[in-house]
Amino acid sequence: MADSTVNPELVSFYNQSALFGSFFQLLDPHFYREVGASFGRMDKVRRPKFIIGNYENGWTYGTLFNTSPLGYELYMNNYLHLKGNHFSFYAKYGNPFKNNGAGVTWGNLIESPKLQVSAGLDIWNQDIFGSGVATEFEARVNVFKNVDLNMVVGYKTEGYVLGKQIDSGFNIGGGLIFRGNYF
Repeated sequence: MADSTVNPELVSFYNQSALFGSFFQLLDPHFYREVGASFGRMDKVRRPKFIIGNYENGWTYGTLFNTSPLGYELYMNNYLHLKGNHFSFYAKYGNPFKNNGAGVTWGNLIESPKLQVSAGLDIWNQDIFGSGVATEFEARVNVFKNVDLNMVVGYKTEGYVLGKQIDSGFNIGGGLIFRGNYF
């Protein structure tokens, strides 16, 4: 502020963000699994813990609390496995600027030993950018025993989406995935 003090509303917002972030991290059952993995054996398989069912047919959830250009945002993620098909869907709430949204991903739309393809769709309504939509396809191709080539292509309208550009347009990405062998 003009007198070199910090705006009290900003301090309150940061305090609220820190409290909410800690609270929702503690609500995420996978947080405890991650902490346990830090101190566990390297040879133990680390799959998600399902609240209902199992990896083949089951449901579990997770949380993600993130600070963004629109303030903080809370993602309530759900993971559903049905007969080997992997789906995830989320609802998002953001504050102090409205940043609400939802998304769904089919994680193994195509799955073979050499190729895995996923598809996703996000929608949102934001104070600054209005309503928008994004779609994305991701392909993972096995090139060597423990090395995959990862490629992502998508399109989105104007708006804030975690990890994407603000403006509307296509997005393309790629990288290598190295899988360790702990057995």
